[in-house]
Amino acid sequence: MSKQQDREETERLIREAMERKSITIKQGDTRIEATCGKCGEKNRVSAPPGQLRVPFACKECGHKQKTL
Repeated sequence: MSKQQDREETERLIREAMERKSITIKQGDTRIEATCGKCGEKNRVSAPPGQLRVPFACKECGHKQKTL
């Protein structure tokens, strides 16, 4: 199966499920991969929908900052 056929099949299945109302689609929190400005450690931060800059503390050094 090619990628295009796979996409079409997925879209068809989603459309059918939505018509049957057996599936609900909701928007959840966004996970941002942020890098600490002090020590360079990677941090995973979750942000509510519509918000881009969220405050967080580095899990390694505790430095408080905002995501970009």
